[in-house]
Amino acid sequence: MANIALVHDAGDVRFADRPGVILGGAVESSEPPIVVRHVYGADDFTDRPTIIDASPYARYVLDDSGELGARFTPVESNGWTAALRTIQRGHEYELRHDPRCRDREVNYGRHDRTIFAIAVAVRQRGLLTHACGFLMDDIGVLCPGLSGAGKSTLAALAAQCGAIGLSDDRVLVTKEVEGACIWGTPWMSRAAIASRCHGTLTAICFLGRGAQPEIVPVSGRAALHRLLEAVTLPYWSRSDLLHSLEFIDELFRDHNAYELRFPPTVSGVRQILTDLRAANTTRC
Repeated sequence: MANIALVHDAGDVRFADRPGVILGGAVESSEPPIVVRHVYGADDFTDRPTIIDASPYARYVLDDSGELGARFTPVESNGWTAALRTIQRGHEYELRHDPRCRDREVNYGRHDRTIFAIAVAVRQRGLLTHACGFLMDDIGVLCPGLSGAGKSTLAALAAQCGAIGLSDDRVLVTKEVEGACIWGTPWMSRAAIASRCHGTLTAICFLGRGAQPEIVPVSGRAALHRLLEAVTLPYWSRSDLLHSLEFIDELFRDHNAYELRFPPTVSGVRQILTDLRAANTTRC
């Protein structure tokens, strides 16, 4: 994703390999990888004040050096915890597993999405969005939205209309020399769409519902509010947060934003894509 690899160093933690994840060793990438070092150890964030409460998934804290840490909520009845510590911001993290799970394999990839989102934000490299995204001809479309907005439905129908799907749940947006780009990720939802493809961002489209296909321009506060609901921002760092907000401001300055209203049918989405292509081909 954006030429940034996510590398897991297992150490003495037991977990099995899986496709698409690099377990230590060399990796070809044009940028330094994000390294996650796995260790067994006690969670020492228990008494830290919470700076971001992302219940029921996690709570975020600051460690003694002022760097971000996270205490993940146990997902099993045994109460085993996991804690994330920043070693080198944006580049290296330690994922500390409950010592009680030494005799079992660990699901090490469970927190990949969170770690990646944190790292790219503090590198000031881009933002991970809760969105579907796709490419068609020379147009790249980002569709942010919370769960239930219709991202998987649109992604699946757009694929039937010939669009190249990037993901139906998480899309990375980065600032490149040629402009903003959108990248596929391995994090998918119901439509099971994930891709290594990327392309130039052309339009930001929020999802609505309607009996007839229609694209409606969205601007100003409404567009900003809807995007902020769906993007991972580095609230714990003033400088990184300001950089992210400036990037979002550039996105709306340089790209059209719409609400897509359509019936959930192939014909309805085909018409939406046709109208979207025409609207952005003629943009000055």
